[in-house]
Amino acid sequence: MLDIAVCAAEQLLSRRTQSAVSRKRDGSMVTSADFIVENWIRTQIFEHYPEDSVVGEELGAAGTGRRMWLVDPIDGTQEFVEGGSEWGTHLCLMVDGRPLIGVVTRPAADRLWWAVEQRGAWTASIHDLGNAVRLKHPFTESISEASVGLLVDSPGHFNSSLFASIEIGRPSIASYLDGQLNALIDIGGDAWDVAPLALLAQEMGGCFIDRNGGSRTDTGGALYTDPVLLEGLLSAVGEIFLNDT
Repeated sequence: MLDIAVCAAEQLLSRRTQSAVSRKRDGSMVTSADFIVENWIRTQIFEHYPEDSVVGEELGAAGTGRRMWLVDPIDGTQEFVEGGSEWGTHLCLMVDGRPLIGVVTRPAADRLWWAVEQRGAWTASIHDLGNAVRLKHPFTESISEASVGLLVDSPGHFNSSLFASIEIGRPSIASYLDGQLNALIDIGGDAWDVAPLALLAQEMGGCFIDRNGGSRTDTGGALYTDPVLLEGLLSAVGEIFLNDT
């Protein structure tokens, strides 16, 4: 999977200034690079694992295998188009709804993060995977000492003064994975957004909870943090985060 992620990163970097831009039905931005790279990733998966299945953001589902690959060719398409660095590919191998391998890239920053179930989480330069560093989740005793990122444009009412600091809108996923945020709260994410980050959080020594209070990746987002902070975070943001509250 890492080879696929690295090649996808190189393709995206080469297409960054050459991609046609359009809008989906929901108004979100999509580029020709999204379709080209997702199609290439799917081709690679079926070439190596023909019995598997794939669900991609742009091209939908294919195959019926219980081993399922989730593919988001460009997470952060607007950043990709506008020349920012907070964009990249999300990949996750799922078996019976459980993430086994997850990968997140940020090509413009030359970074890649990955996790394998029960084998830890790692990060490296996209062009130097041999010098990988193991990831460890940051820990703090209280939400009053926590730095939190909230992935939603209009969060509604909650007491942001409970936290040491909070980023609202599009906080850096890289900041969370690199330990600069104690928690990342995603409201509205799809399974291909959630699954690789859920596995990374767990393998870093943290945890995640879905918007129904469980551990699924398809409930419209997730909260990633360390177990010590989880209860306090849910008390602080549960009204806007949890479904049907």
